[in-house]
This record gives sequence, C-alpha cells and structure tokens, in this order.
Amino acid sequence: MSKPPVIDHDPDERPRKQFGDGWLWWACWLMVALIWTGYLYFHGIDWYSVVVGAVTGGMFIAWSIDITGNRVIGSSTKK
Repeated sequence: MSKPPVIDHDPDERPRKQFGDGWLWWACWLMVALIWTGYLYFHGIDWYSVVVGAVTGGMFIAWSIDITGNRVIGSSTKK
C-alpha cells in the first residue's frame, strides 16, 4: 500500500468568507420554509407555486455553490 499524496497548502491562505458568514443562509432558508408552508396552507398548486419552486431551486443552487466554493466533491473527481 502506497502513501497517500501530499496536498500542498498555503498556511497563510485567508479563509474564504461565505455569504453573510452563514447566518444569512439560515435566515433565507427559514423564510423559504415559511413561504412554502403559508402558501400551501392557503392555496393549491398552480403556476405561482411552480415559480416559487423555481426560486427555491435557484436559491439551493446558490447556497450549494457558496458552501462548497464551487468545487466538486473529491470522490467524484477520481480517474
């Protein structure tokens, strides 16, 4: 069994700042959950709910890009 590869890392690298340092994402997801709960309680599914779903999906994509730094998970990059 061979040694795992050594990853060169800059010890002086500044940590990546996330959107609102993370708390803002919690507030956004709480707001989305409240909007969905209220909307589905008072209305059925129609075009407006499809638009809200698209906005929710877009927010999920933005969140995942922000959290991962737009990097692919390491296990999926193996050749």
